[in-house]
Amino acid sequence: MVVEGAGGLMSPIGEKDYVADLAEDFGYPLVVVVPNRIGAINSTLLTLIAAAARPKPLPIAGIVLNDVLPPNNGDPAVRSNRLELEARCVPPVLARLGHYAADFDAPVEWLQVACRGR
Repeated sequence: MVVEGAGGLMSPIGEKDYVADLAEDFGYPLVVVVPNRIGAINSTLLTLIAAAARPKPLPIAGIVLNDVLPPNNGDPAVRSNRLELEARCVPPVLARLGHYAADFDAPVEWLQVACRGR
């Protein structure tokens, strides 16, 4: 089963609840999907910190980069984000999804990913 949260872990979903609370209730390991553009490294690291800082840390199975910008968009971060994230994050970068692509750049064994994140 795949459950998609929207807006990020700290997005409110009620008076006192956040997407992180919903993720904890479901109990599944998280796949952090990151827009591949400038700011991706900061956004990813803050998400990982927020997940780890909870009273019951949320397990992170991996990271997926999503190319939200068209190719040759002029943002140099698009080319370097993956290597920077691989160097700075404990959870692995699982794949990259190209702009309007139907498939990831490499096959992902999702069952193994789900088991690894627990």
